[in-house]
Amino acid sequence: MADKKGLINWSQFLENSGTHHNYKDQLIAQLEKDLGITFSSLKGSVIFSESHALVQKKAENQTLGELLYRIDLGEGKAQNCMQAESPIECLTKAILQREAQKVFFRIQYSSP
Repeated sequence: MADKKGLINWSQFLENSGTHHNYKDQLIAQLEKDLGITFSSLKGSVIFSESHALVQKKAENQTLGELLYRIDLGEGKAQNCMQAESPIECLTKAILQREAQKVFFRIQYSSP
């Protein structure tokens, strides 16, 4: 199911990532390391909801900046999300995209 822009959603992306280069496993490992959590399930919807809950908690505890720094989310992207209708959802999506990008680039540019 695509979102309003015709893009694949997080759950579909994760489920369709397949086992090419163990991408899905590496992505989940990267997320757990950078977010500092262990997911209760490896389903895309669970990963999204638990990541969303973490971002919400960090925002409430005023430690969101530390998380965004560790993730290396660009300041412009974070500021755009703060102007969004649902900032926490926007930040969660941005974090998941950034983590996926880091894993993709690591695989893309690593030696075989």
